[in-house]
Amino acid sequence: EAYYSTTIVNSPVILAQGPITFCEGQSVDLCVYGNYDYFQWQRNGVNLSGQTSNCIQVFQSGNYTVKVLSMY
Repeated sequence: EAYYSTTIVNSPVILAQGPITFCEGQSVDLCVYGNYDYFQWQRNGVNLSGQTSNCIQVFQSGNYTVKVLSMY
């Protein structure tokens, strides 16, 4: 029999590493810092395939969110 523990943590804070308004061909890095083990970035509520690190580089406008998980 397995036992699992869930801890609700505060929502992660996404930090932009530059201006969030940019022209076509430019980008901005979005990062989350903290003791998280898993990241899944989303754009407009849709998972971004392969974007599972703490930072992503974005080239398109949209509503970016990240789901995080800490395992301890």
